[in-house]
Amino acid sequence: ELTDTLLPGFDADIQAALRKSLEKRGVAIHTGASVTGIEPGGETLVTYSQGGAERHAACDAVICAAGRRPRTGDIGLGEAGIQTERGFIRTDAAMRTGVPGIYAAGDITGGPQLAHAATAQALAAVADIAGDRNIQRFCAIPACVYTSPEIASVGLTEAAARQRFGDVAV
Repeated sequence: ELTDTLLPGFDADIQAALRKSLEKRGVAIHTGASVTGIEPGGETLVTYSQGGAERHAACDAVICAAGRRPRTGDIGLGEAGIQTERGFIRTDAAMRTGVPGIYAAGDITGGPQLAHAATAQALAAVADIAGDRNIQRFCAIPACVYTSPEIASVGLTEAAARQRFGDVAV
Protein backbone atom coordinates (compact mmCIF):
# COMPACT_ATOMS: atom_id res chain seq x y z
CA GLU A 1 0.00 0.00 0.00
CA LEU A 2 1.35 3.37 -1.05
CA THR A 3 -0.09 5.21 1.97
CA ASP A 4 0.96 4.64 5.57
CA THR A 5 -2.30 2.90 6.44
CA LEU A 6 -3.81 -0.37 5.28
CA LEU A 7 -7.19 1.07 4.27
CA PRO A 8 -7.11 4.85 3.90
CA GLY A 9 -10.50 6.35 4.65
CA PHE A 10 -11.54 3.73 7.20
CA ASP A 11 -11.40 3.90 10.99
CA ALA A 12 -8.13 2.89 12.62
CA ASP A 13 -9.80 0.11 14.62
CA ILE A 14 -11.22 -1.42 11.44
CA GLN A 15 -7.78 -1.27 9.82
CA ALA A 16 -6.22 -2.93 12.88
CA ALA A 17 -8.80 -5.74 12.85
CA LEU A 18 -8.20 -6.41 9.15
CA ARG A 19 -4.43 -6.32 9.59
CA LYS A 20 -4.65 -8.81 12.47
CA SER A 21 -6.90 -11.13 10.46
CA LEU A 22 -4.66 -11.05 7.39
CA GLU A 23 -1.41 -11.48 9.33
CA LYS A 24 -2.96 -14.42 11.20
CA ARG A 25 -3.39 -16.06 7.79
CA GLY A 26 0.23 -15.40 6.84
CA VAL A 27 -0.24 -12.29 4.71
CA ALA A 28 2.70 -9.88 4.81
CA ILE A 29 1.49 -6.27 4.71
CA HIS A 30 3.73 -3.45 3.47
CA THR A 31 2.48 0.14 3.90
CA GLY A 32 4.23 3.30 2.79
CA ALA A 33 5.56 1.22 -0.10
CA SER A 34 5.73 1.80 -3.84
CA VAL A 35 6.25 -1.02 -6.33
CA THR A 36 9.19 -0.27 -8.64
CA GLY A 37 9.43 -3.56 -10.53
CA ILE A 38 7.94 -6.99 -11.06
CA GLU A 39 9.90 -9.96 -12.42
CA PRO A 40 7.55 -12.82 -13.37
CA GLY A 41 8.69 -16.38 -13.16
CA GLY A 42 8.07 -19.57 -11.21
CA GLU A 43 8.17 -17.36 -8.17
CA THR A 44 7.40 -13.72 -8.96
CA LEU A 45 9.81 -11.19 -7.49
CA VAL A 46 8.42 -7.78 -6.58
CA THR A 47 10.80 -4.90 -5.99
CA TYR A 48 9.47 -2.00 -3.95
CA SER A 49 10.65 1.15 -2.23
CA GLN A 50 9.79 1.59 1.43
CA GLY A 51 11.21 4.25 3.71
CA GLY A 52 13.83 5.16 1.11
CA ALA A 53 15.16 1.60 0.92
CA GLU A 54 14.78 -0.85 -1.95
CA ARG A 55 13.21 -4.13 -0.84
CA HIS A 56 12.14 -7.39 -2.46
CA ALA A 57 9.32 -9.86 -1.91
CA ALA A 58 8.70 -13.23 -3.55
CA CYS A 59 5.09 -14.13 -4.28
CA ASP A 60 2.82 -16.40 -6.28
CA ALA A 61 0.60 -13.63 -7.66
CA VAL A 62 0.46 -9.85 -7.92
CA ILE A 63 -2.71 -7.77 -7.74
CA CYS A 64 -2.51 -4.26 -9.15
CA ALA A 65 -5.09 -2.05 -7.42
CA ALA A 66 -3.52 1.32 -7.99
CA GLY A 67 -6.62 3.48 -8.13
CA ARG A 68 -7.96 5.62 -10.90
CA ARG A 69 -7.25 9.02 -12.36
CA PRO A 70 -9.20 11.21 -14.78
CA ARG A 71 -8.35 11.27 -18.47
CA THR A 72 -9.59 14.75 -19.24
CA GLY A 73 -6.45 16.44 -20.51
CA ASP A 74 -7.33 16.47 -24.19
CA ILE A 75 -11.12 16.62 -24.41
CA GLY A 76 -11.51 20.40 -24.58
CA LEU A 77 -12.82 21.16 -21.11
CA GLY A 78 -10.73 24.34 -20.84
CA GLU A 79 -11.93 25.57 -24.22
CA ALA A 80 -15.52 24.99 -23.05
CA GLY A 81 -14.82 27.03 -19.90
CA ILE A 82 -15.08 24.05 -17.57
CA GLN A 83 -12.60 24.26 -14.70
CA THR A 84 -10.69 21.24 -13.46
CA GLU A 85 -8.57 20.48 -10.43
CA ARG A 86 -5.96 17.73 -10.83
CA GLY A 87 -7.94 16.68 -13.93
CA PHE A 88 -11.27 16.36 -12.10
CA ILE A 89 -14.19 18.59 -13.09
CA ARG A 90 -14.98 21.18 -10.42
CA THR A 91 -18.65 21.32 -9.39
CA ASP A 92 -20.76 22.87 -6.67
CA ALA A 93 -23.09 20.91 -4.35
CA ALA A 94 -25.75 20.73 -7.09
CA MET A 95 -23.14 19.25 -9.46
CA ARG A 96 -23.09 22.42 -11.61
CA THR A 97 -19.85 23.25 -13.37
CA GLY A 98 -18.86 26.88 -13.82
CA VAL A 99 -20.63 26.88 -17.19
CA PRO A 100 -24.40 27.44 -17.01
CA GLY A 101 -26.36 24.36 -18.07
CA ILE A 102 -23.42 21.96 -17.81
CA TYR A 103 -23.36 19.47 -14.95
CA ALA A 104 -20.94 16.70 -14.01
CA ALA A 105 -21.45 13.66 -11.79
CA GLY A 106 -19.59 10.51 -10.89
CA ASP A 107 -15.91 9.61 -10.93
CA ILE A 108 -15.01 12.63 -13.07
CA THR A 109 -15.81 15.00 -10.17
CA GLY A 110 -13.10 13.61 -7.90
CA GLY A 111 -15.45 12.63 -5.08
CA PRO A 112 -15.88 9.09 -3.81
CA GLN A 113 -15.51 6.82 -6.82
CA LEU A 114 -18.46 4.60 -5.95
CA ALA A 115 -21.51 3.78 -8.09
CA HIS A 116 -23.99 4.80 -5.40
CA ALA A 117 -22.18 8.13 -4.91
CA ALA A 118 -22.38 8.79 -8.67
CA THR A 119 -26.09 7.97 -8.60
CA ALA A 120 -26.66 10.42 -5.73
CA GLN A 121 -24.70 13.09 -7.59
CA ALA A 122 -26.72 12.51 -10.76
CA LEU A 123 -29.97 12.78 -8.78
CA ALA A 124 -28.74 16.06 -7.28
CA ALA A 125 -28.02 17.39 -10.78
CA VAL A 126 -31.42 16.31 -12.11
CA ALA A 127 -33.18 17.85 -9.10
CA ASP A 128 -31.35 21.14 -9.72
CA ILE A 129 -32.23 21.06 -13.41
CA ALA A 130 -35.88 20.54 -12.42
CA GLY A 131 -35.72 23.58 -10.13
CA ASP A 132 -35.44 21.80 -6.77
CA ARG A 133 -32.92 23.88 -4.84
CA ASN A 134 -32.58 21.45 -1.90
CA ILE A 135 -28.84 20.85 -1.89
CA GLN A 136 -27.77 17.23 -1.51
CA ARG A 137 -25.43 16.47 1.36
CA PHE A 138 -22.94 13.74 0.63
CA CYS A 139 -21.85 13.20 4.22
CA ALA A 140 -23.22 9.69 4.78
CA ILE A 141 -21.86 7.73 1.83
CA PRO A 142 -21.61 4.00 2.47
CA ALA A 143 -18.45 2.14 1.50
CA CYS A 144 -17.40 -1.49 1.64
CA VAL A 145 -14.31 -3.61 1.14
CA TYR A 146 -14.71 -7.20 -0.02
CA THR A 147 -12.29 -8.84 2.36
CA SER A 148 -12.58 -11.55 4.93
CA PRO A 149 -13.89 -10.32 7.27
CA GLU A 150 -16.02 -8.02 5.12
CA ILE A 151 -15.84 -4.33 6.00
CA ALA A 152 -18.49 -1.64 5.63
CA SER A 153 -18.85 1.91 6.85
CA VAL A 154 -21.05 4.93 6.37
CA GLY A 155 -20.32 8.60 6.93
CA LEU A 156 -17.26 10.13 8.51
CA THR A 157 -14.51 8.16 10.20
CA GLU A 158 -14.08 8.79 13.92
CA ALA A 159 -10.91 10.80 13.23
CA ALA A 160 -12.64 12.95 10.60
CA ALA A 161 -15.63 13.52 12.91
CA ARG A 162 -13.33 14.59 15.75
CA GLN A 163 -11.43 16.92 13.44
CA ARG A 164 -14.65 18.49 12.20
CA PHE A 165 -16.77 18.57 15.37
CA GLY A 166 -14.38 18.11 18.31
CA ASP A 167 -15.51 15.61 20.91
CA VAL A 168 -17.84 12.93 19.50
CA ALA A 169 -19.54 9.84 20.87
CA VAL A 170 -18.55 6.51 19.31
